Amino acid sequence: MNRAQRTLPQMLAVQAERHGDRPLLTVGDVTWTFRDAANVAARRAGMLAAAGIRPGDRVALLLGNRLELMELVLACGWLGAIAVPINTAAMCKTAGQKRS
Repeated sequence: MNRAQRTLPQMLAVQAERHGDRPLLTVGDVTWTFRDAANVAARRAGMLAAAGIRPGDRVALLLGNRLELMELVLACGWLGAIAVPINTAAMCKTAGQKRS
């Protein structure tokens, strides 16, 4: 894979073509195929772009270890934005949570 092919959209597209409906990721009762991952990333990237997120923007992700986290991390990569996951265990009272 040359340098121009090392973008997340290109890598996901190549793997979707190569592996198609083979399982890639399972979280709880949900399994994504390689094709699903590319489709989800593209769709979520479109949603982020529609919300005004542009390449190079930082996107704070405040959610636990859930499938939605992977959706948004891939979407940011697809769009060229920078995903900034925030550890929910480090949240303080002002964020509506108590520290343990």
